[in-house]
Order: sequence, then C-alpha cells, then structure tokens
Amino acid sequence: DSHLRFVANAVERELVSGGAGCRFDAPQRRYVADRNNDTTCDLNANYLHVPFAPLPRAQAAALCYEHRYYDRSQGPTNYGAQHHGCNDCHGCAASATAAPTCDVVIDFVPVEFAKDCVVMTQQYATTQENIAYGYVPSVVEGLLQSHALGGHRDRALLHMVVSAGLHDLSTQWRTASAYMHNLRRYLRALIAAAAATATAATTTT
Repeated sequence: DSHLRFVANAVERELVSGGAGCRFDAPQRRYVADRNNDTTCDLNANYLHVPFAPLPRAQAAALCYEHRYYDRSQGPTNYGAQHHGCNDCHGCAASATAAPTCDVVIDFVPVEFAKDCVVMTQQYATTQENIAYGYVPSVVEGLLQSHALGGHRDRALLHMVVSAGLHDLSTQWRTASAYMHNLRRYLRALIAAAAATATAATTTT
C-alpha cells in the first residue's frame, strides 16, 4: 500500500495548500499477491472491474507464454511468468482510497510493463489493452455519474499517472526502440479510451 499512500499524501498536501482540507481514508486492497498460494493473485478474477470475460487460467497461461516467446519485449518475466495472473512485483497490491469530503478517489493499478500479458480476456490479450478499453471507461463513467448526481458534473476530473520502464529492463528485447513502441501504444490507448468515454458520457446528458 506504500505506492498509494505516497500519491494520497501528495494529493492531500496539494488540496490543503489550496484550502480544501481533505483527508484520505485508509487504503483498501483490491487483491493480495501471495507468493505461497498464487491463486489469490489471479488478476482476471479479482483484480479490476474490467467488463470482459476472462480466459480460462490454463488457456491464458499458454497464450501468454506463446506471446512472450514471439515478442520478447513484453512481460511478465519473473514470478508472473511462472504463475499466470500474478505480477512480478511482490507486495504491489492494487488498492484504492478516497477523501469523501472532497469527492476525490485514488486507484492504484500496478501495471508493471509497457506491454505484458498478465491480464488477458476474451477481448484483449494484453494488460494495457484491458486497462485502456475496460478499466478506464468504467472509471470515467463512474466518476461522471457521481458528479452528475452531486450536481457538479462539469467539475469531474480524471488524472492518470502512468509509470512503466523499470520492469521492462528485465525483458530479453530491452531496447529503447522496442520499449518506446510499446509505451506509445499504451499511452495512446489510455488517452483515446478516456477521451472517448468522457465525450460519449457528456453528449448523452
């Protein structure tokens, strides 16, 4: 939960300096990656609210292995490669926190690579696509709906902070060109998905 606390503390300082005086609740974990029992970190089942049907675990594991064999610029490369549905990082739990008085919610999503096959569904084969086209639209729509109900929909804001690069150094094709290619695709998908969802939701009001 240290990643989420770091972000929440930074946001708190910013809000307090602006006179808001907000305080975040204790972080709530979305899942726990247990190294002794990998079934607890089956991300397809309990990771995010991705509205796509997951692949059966054995099928997803086989496809992930095949994809990493032919494209060695993608992860996972360590624990997640041997235990499909888990991250390589131990203790990088997905978690969320909120400051109800300020109508602020922070989700921490541990996406470790610019391209990986940890989260696979019947629609998309990479974590990044499932995050962009499944998770982001659900978050944006939920944010807009909450603000609409509160009478201040126009103040709804979504800020995404993306970090990818450290774990990409562990891939076999750890070249700058491969990394930048994967990162650009990831960022473009995130931006397009957020913009499309926000535009569609706004025009239907």
